[in-house]
Amino acid sequence: MKRIILYSIPFLMFAVLLACFSYGNQSRLGDYERIFFPVCITISIFTINFSFIQYQFSPYRNIHNTLSPEHIWAAISVLLLALLPLGAMVLFSEPVSIRIMLFVIPIEMLLAIWLSLLVDYLVNPQTFLKKQSDTRHLDSYFLEYLEIIQNSMREEENLALSKPQDMPDSDWSIYPLPKINENDPCLSMTLLGLTAIQNNDLVVFEKTVKTLIYSIGYLNSKEYPFKETEKLRAKNILINMSYTSLKRITDSFLSHENKDVFAEGMIKGLSSVIKTETKRGNQTKDIVVKHVKLMEYISVKLIGYGGNTTTLSVIKVVRQIAQHGIDEPNTSEFLFEHHIPYLVDVIKRIGQKSIKFSELELFYRCIDALGWLGCSAIKKNHYLMTKSILQALVQLGREARHSSIECFWSHCAILPYDHIRERLWWIISWVLSSDGDLNEWKRLFSMAYSRLYVREVQVEFDIPQKTVNFGGTEKPYKENIQEQKGAFSAARILDYSDTSMLKEMVLH
Repeated sequence: MKRIILYSIPFLMFAVLLACFSYGNQSRLGDYERIFFPVCITISIFTINFSFIQYQFSPYRNIHNTLSPEHIWAAISVLLLALLPLGAMVLFSEPVSIRIMLFVIPIEMLLAIWLSLLVDYLVNPQTFLKKQSDTRHLDSYFLEYLEIIQNSMREEENLALSKPQDMPDSDWSIYPLPKINENDPCLSMTLLGLTAIQNNDLVVFEKTVKTLIYSIGYLNSKEYPFKETEKLRAKNILINMSYTSLKRITDSFLSHENKDVFAEGMIKGLSSVIKTETKRGNQTKDIVVKHVKLMEYISVKLIGYGGNTTTLSVIKVVRQIAQHGIDEPNTSEFLFEHHIPYLVDVIKRIGQKSIKFSELELFYRCIDALGWLGCSAIKKNHYLMTKSILQALVQLGREARHSSIECFWSHCAILPYDHIRERLWWIISWVLSSDGDLNEWKRLFSMAYSRLYVREVQVEFDIPQKTVNFGGTEKPYKENIQEQKGAFSAARILDYSDTSMLKEMVLH
């Protein structure tokens, strides 16, 4: 606004001066009345043409389907002002019409600047994001799309292609997505994000991602005016539709030559929201899980392509929110303790991909994060988290040994497999200080060590002596797995003494 005022002052002063200056009775300007009028028309036409050229050559032109109403009305105003001298020529005497023309010419020049600034504002991505993320716009889209979702669910029910008792379990979690809403703000912001990637514009990209994540979170927090049996389904449909926007942007920048730079921007946006939700104890909420899964997807795709810095930041964030879940569990959520171990699997899968591409330092950071988490889980007697961590470490140890990878540090002669044994020792040493059920810990650690050592290992805790004793035999370690469901039964022997057998089985 200050800039517009500064630009306006000299033109306004000059217009007033020309209109009010006394030219005397024999003014030469009267001879130029027929020239001034075409000048006014010409300036207005060039002003409007330049504004359309400016709009057309904007790098973000394609995010606007039509001309904005503001641009159209501003162009109309410029044309109307250009016609003002024509009315003056008809209604007033020559001296008066001349003064009006002299006033209009500087004002039209000023409007040329104003129109240029207006177009610059209208095509600015920041303006577009502000409009799309406005709560009134999001609320309007929410109500409009809820009706579409409801109609889609009613249509599916009316078709009745299969009865509930004939549906497999997986069908209950698969929702047919309704038609795309052209007013979808997430879809509009997706187009902006894709354009920013094409333009190599990291600033606009980060702002778009941040705004898009905020909008998805806002839609997720809305109350759904459905009965309980439909509320969860409708919410999942809307969030899945919105979340495809982030997935499209992610797939786009992952094929870009500067994928690591754009990935860092996406990770920053996701991490900021995840950390905020973590402070509220929402690590296991669907929207946070989706954010974490997307970070995992990005980091895994970057492994082997020089994006280790971004992947390391993902490992750090995941470890932090898992740590917070151990230290301050959300007791108001019934299944929080059962769901929070999913974070361990994220780190494990990153570690597995690191082995595949021989990203040795990245692999080391994964097992280091798991080692620290394991110690914290034991201190808090978090059995389910500890079990997931042990399973992850054992699986990574078996895969590292099978791949024959070395430690990333040139000064270290210890194999990654041995580093995992070291972290298992960190974790088991804290059992001696815990007040949990020692029999449960003994059974769990015995199974974990047996799988890793490929022979039967029996762990014993000597509390008075504060020692951990390892016994067992040289007998190859095998597990006899049996499944019994009704009349159907099956059995399999998992031979962990075979180091090429990398089947991952849940610790039980």
